[in-house]
Amino acid sequence: MSAAAAIAARKRRYVAAFYQHGALSPGTARTLADVGQRPSRWFQQMAQQAIFVEVSEGKYYLDQQVWAETIERQRRLALVVVPVMVIAALIAGLFL
Repeated sequence: MSAAAAIAARKRRYVAAFYQHGALSPGTARTLADVGQRPSRWFQQMAQQAIFVEVSEGKYYLDQQVWAETIERQRRLALVVVPVMVIAALIAGLFL
């Protein structure tokens, strides 16, 4: 598994854990320990992006709308990047 795939899997585990424990609003916020997760730089990055919103000391909830928008933005980016990489590889192949 590539590093990027491992990071994406870790982020999905955080999302799944909060979703499974119902931490989806300020009133249902939970700590990382409550949902069986440990802190990491990836979680902190997601909190900075407001995917996880801290409502009190160490209690977070998953903002489903922000998560959905993040996934959609990544999908759109992939739809642009992959074809560009394919074209670049084809062009490079012409000159080898």
